[in-house]
Amino acid sequence: MTDETRPGDAKKLWQNQPLEGTTMSLEEVRERIEILGKKVRRRNLMGGSACLIVLLSFAYFFVIFPNAIQRIGSVLTVIGVGYLMYQLVLRKPQKQGVATLGRQTEASLAFYRSELQWQRDFHQGLWLWSRLLVFTPGPLIFFIGFGDAYPAVARYIHIEAAIFAALLIAAIPLNLRLARKYQRELDGLDSVGT
Repeated sequence: MTDETRPGDAKKLWQNQPLEGTTMSLEEVRERIEILGKKVRRRNLMGGSACLIVLLSFAYFFVIFPNAIQRIGSVLTVIGVGYLMYQLVLRKPQKQGVATLGRQTEASLAFYRSELQWQRDFHQGLWLWSRLLVFTPGPLIFFIGFGDAYPAVARYIHIEAAIFAALLIAAIPLNLRLARKYQRELDGLDSVGT
């Protein structure tokens, strides 16, 4: 019998092999913390800006549209976006903690691990599902109200609602993939000695 492995199996075997005797220097830890920090800041800036635009738009829609269903949708959307913004800025990285912890590799590695755990948790579980649950009803109710108030454009509103629903559905595997990426990074840290 020949020992044949499929290409996917070989890749998994290679990725999952232990890294015995590997160490990470203080400089490598600091570099990884800085890279993660840049990614998170960029995500928070882009996400926060988008949230602010949506929040202000739907607050304005509440004022200008007389339809009660549109107004309810606007209020629920503002609440949903506010909750997302709350999640984005709930826990800001502690800059002084980085400087203090950066003196020792072990402490810096612990800080980096906690940041990775935070990001992993943000993209899965309660954080993800609560975001979707709180945000989703508002725009959908707004679309229903808009179609009701303006029947001539109802067809286009239905298309917009379908696109919105498709984007929400697509957000689930994207977030879960990011969570798995952070978990792989955490698993890699477990095999690193300081």
